[in-house]
Amino acid sequence: NLGGTAVGYYLDEDAGWSVSMPEVKEAAARFRAEWPSGQIKAMVVINPGNPTGNVMTRAEMEDVVRFCHEQGLVLLADEVYQENIWNPAKKWESFRKVVMQMGLAVELISFHSISKGYYSECGLRGGYMQLHNIDRKVQEQMYKLASITLCGNTLGQAMTASVMNPPM
Repeated sequence: NLGGTAVGYYLDEDAGWSVSMPEVKEAAARFRAEWPSGQIKAMVVINPGNPTGNVMTRAEMEDVVRFCHEQGLVLLADEVYQENIWNPAKKWESFRKVVMQMGLAVELISFHSISKGYYSECGLRGGYMQLHNIDRKVQEQMYKLASITLCGNTLGQAMTASVMNPPM
């Protein structure tokens, strides 16, 4: 337990379950009013959304990136459902691409998964995170923490390795 407190925000149902920046800002304001000495450290976004299926627009993603930049927040982008978009009119983009194209030094950790993303096989427990603008010392500690995980899923590891380094 690291002593953190989750600060939830509601999605906008009338806008197809999209992230509402006014709601995000209001949630942050409520937290700061209740915990004046507290600090918000990160923002979590699930895109495409689960279970709603919402795919964020480029403009919505840019708003999130700007907010994280202005507030000094790490952006945690759960992007494990990027292969599961059922509406052909919806186009998915990675937060990494958006952050890089905006040229902002936002710290970003994006997540992808074998079990949900590629093969929809829940038994294949494997995934990875991509770190962008994350301090090298923080990366080293995250690697150390991941390395102490016991009883790794061999099949999941093999599938992840195949995704990261596909056969030629």
